[in-house]
Amino acid sequence: MNRERNFRQEFNAYIYQMQQLATLGGVRDNPNHPLITTISTLKQLLDAYVTPEGLLALQKLGATPQDVIDRLFKLLKAQSHYGYDRMYWLADGYFDELSRDDDARRFIQQRLPHPEHYDSTIAELSYWGWLKARGLSPKLTEEPGQPDLMLGPDANGDAVHCDVKAILHDTEPSRIRKIIAKANSQIKNVAGDETKGLCFIRVIKPVIRTPSITDTKRGFLDLISEENNRNAAGVPYKIIDYYTEAQRVMSSTSCRSVAKVVLCWEEQMIRGNFPGWITVVGNLKSCVVEHVNARKPFEAIADLLPKATIAFNIQLKPRLPTLNFPRFY
Repeated sequence: MNRERNFRQEFNAYIYQMQQLATLGGVRDNPNHPLITTISTLKQLLDAYVTPEGLLALQKLGATPQDVIDRLFKLLKAQSHYGYDRMYWLADGYFDELSRDDDARRFIQQRLPHPEHYDSTIAELSYWGWLKARGLSPKLTEEPGQPDLMLGPDANGDAVHCDVKAILHDTEPSRIRKIIAKANSQIKNVAGDETKGLCFIRVIKPVIRTPSITDTKRGFLDLISEENNRNAAGVPYKIIDYYTEAQRVMSSTSCRSVAKVVLCWEEQMIRGNFPGWITVVGNLKSCVVEHVNARKPFEAIADLLPKATIAFNIQLKPRLPTLNFPRFY
């Protein structure tokens, strides 16, 4: 059992900040808004699986390995809600800056009330925070028909504009072409063919690497997650069609104002032994696809590819000996 982490404090700190965001966006009194339902889900998980001392209530995780795995993935999903946000736009006073900046406040107040834009809005805020932490000076914009972000200058001192989109894991790959085409149009609306730009695409639903359960015949079970089923760019085969479609567009003579496409996703896995130590991991990863015929190629002065890891370890001990699966507490 990991006694260094206080999950209750972490959950509550994040819930408080998201409530502040809900107030800023004017959606706190809307129980059906995705932000409010996310807060409600986090509170339910907090009550169900976290003790008053902030430890995981392991006795509630289940009696079989599969029960425990299912509940640990549920907890990891909840932790990923706040883990990446706290690393980026909720970190180092960035949220305070967002709430004070007139343009950022206007952006949130105009975007957040629309539930259909919720995932994209959070993706935009997250990418804003990543770029901010890399030393750039990004600005959120809400100009009709224009990109969501101005990233800051490139290596030549020219402004780079970015359109951000969020897609679900099971979205049709053909939508990637439409997303890039729309980003191309919005980038051109800034300064015509002279505009430098990129398209940031966040795959919302994580790639779940469900572990295989192997009986070692030595008194414990191995949990092993497959990690190598990916292409040379590191993209998991489960979402490879998005990458392939982006490559197809970026190898053509269309959408040339989009110099780069950044594809970002999360992978979740569990590995370890029953009984014994288990590591629960979420990895945020990304890759870039360059347009081979870009009108305005640009060299970035900072890392444009978000990446992060959130993880926790727990130790499960058998409560009673058994010839089949052990019980855990």
